[in-house]
Amino acid sequence: MHFFTADDYRSIDNDGKRFAAQLAAYKRHLEGLRGLLPDEVLALAVLPGVDDGLLIEVHHDRALRTLQLILRCGDLQMGYYDLRLDYEEIDLPSQTAWTLARIARTTTSDGRHQHDVAYHEIDRSEDGGIDHRLLFHPGVVVTLRCRSLHWRTIAQPDRNFPALPDRFPGGPAWAAYHARRRRLRAEPPRR
Repeated sequence: MHFFTADDYRSIDNDGKRFAAQLAAYKRHLEGLRGLLPDEVLALAVLPGVDDGLLIEVHHDRALRTLQLILRCGDLQMGYYDLRLDYEEIDLPSQTAWTLARIARTTTSDGRHQHDVAYHEIDRSEDGGIDHRLLFHPGVVVTLRCRSLHWRTIAQPDRNFPALPDRFPGGPAWAAYHARRRRLRAEPPRR
């Protein structure tokens, strides 16, 4: 994250001045991206209600290089919606797939989840593509780099979402995920 970092999210900003300054800098950055990124992508950057969004479904097709995320977003005042994000020509690193699997699979209901969106940023990648960075509570960053990003919202009656047998079908195996976590905990720290 370049504008809204995990450290910023953890710190206390009682008067909101630092957050306001970060938000103003990010808006200036987005203005500088006009003409470099599609208007549809820039509109996603300022879509209300994404903060506190829950990752409820992930679909990845490695052969087609596509990724779809569905987040339940919104609140009581504005209403709820599913944000469907479709990334094309994406290379999803294995570590990122594992992170998405953990976030999605630990979201069991609107009241039982380990991660929700704190902030997200849209940017242009060094190669002219699109970077979508998401910071999930408590400080988990996911960077998705693609050539094309499309999104749409689908109105929902509330924050409740369906129970699914797997929130990332075809993603990293759940048993392998837990085995990998145990193995990483057992390894001595790298220096």
